[in-house]
Amino acid sequence: MIIVQFYNLSLHLEKFCKVDPSILSNVNFCILFRCVKYNEFPGRSHFPKYCAGLSFLMTREIIPELYRASFSTPFFWIDDVYATGLLPPKVKDIEYIDLLKNFTLKEQPAFEEYVVSKNKVTHIFAHVKKATNFVKMWNATLTRLSAEELNNLSDITLNEYPHLWKKLNEVKKVQKAR
Repeated sequence: MIIVQFYNLSLHLEKFCKVDPSILSNVNFCILFRCVKYNEFPGRSHFPKYCAGLSFLMTREIIPELYRASFSTPFFWIDDVYATGLLPPKVKDIEYIDLLKNFTLKEQPAFEEYVVSKNKVTHIFAHVKKATNFVKMWNATLTRLSAEELNNLSDITLNEYPHLWKKLNEVKKVQKAR
């Protein structure tokens, strides 16, 4: 499971909001941990720049462009290399933005950061194996939401987490009192 700290992600993405279209991820430059036969990837000794499949984001405007590019690009079985490495060069003005520093595969430090620490969460993406840790991290994420972020939640989400209704109502009372 991958937990995504959406609100920190949105703040991070605001820095790049003028970058359109864009693919955001940890960018890899060579073949790592994959056994690829030369006849599967003829004429190449390295993968093109691509985004690892654990997580990457792209603007929705890119999707139809990549789809069209797929008609003229030979299929390659490693989907993240194909979708984010082989197709993008056929689409105009795609920029890669490296988010590797915001990603961790280490569950315990991520758990400490999300649940125990009161500091700002820096790992927007965290790989979590234990379901109980995932739930605790998700609940901690919800607990950290600001008044503005709470106001942006849907009624469905608020109904799923009744304690957030209470927090939102408290925030609204404070705002009215001002």
